[in-house]
Amino acid sequence: MLIKDRLKEFVRYLQLTNQYFEAECGLSNGYIANIRKGIGLMAMEKILEKHPELNKTWLLTGKGEMINESLKNEENSNRQKLYEYEKMYLDVIKSQSEQLKNYQKQTENLLNIIEELQKRLQPSYTALENIKLPEKEVE
Repeated sequence: MLIKDRLKEFVRYLQLTNQYFEAECGLSNGYIANIRKGIGLMAMEKILEKHPELNKTWLLTGKGEMINESLKNEENSNRQKLYEYEKMYLDVIKSQSEQLKNYQKQTENLLNIIEELQKRLQPSYTALENIKLPEKEVE
């Protein structure tokens, strides 16, 4: 397996497209597809800076594991935390959505009450408009 193939395998492991991975690491568009014999030092530094979990020895030689074991546990822990935060976030959104629905129902009820009161008071308004007040005498 060539370096190019191992890098593609790592990108698949991350569940990214080559284009996204290249952009994320600051590599040129099509960099992975154009790898022939190896990757340059600058590209290697950019990739490892963005993905320190990648085992450099594995990438260059194919020996060892793809993911540094010490960072794999940290990565799993981070993914678990991310999952928990996403779940909390979704719970908050669900709660706020339900609260918003309740506010909308309350607003509808209040508007109906206002409309009903306007209907009940309309005859009184009409009667008041028809009452003529005595004019004040000018002294």
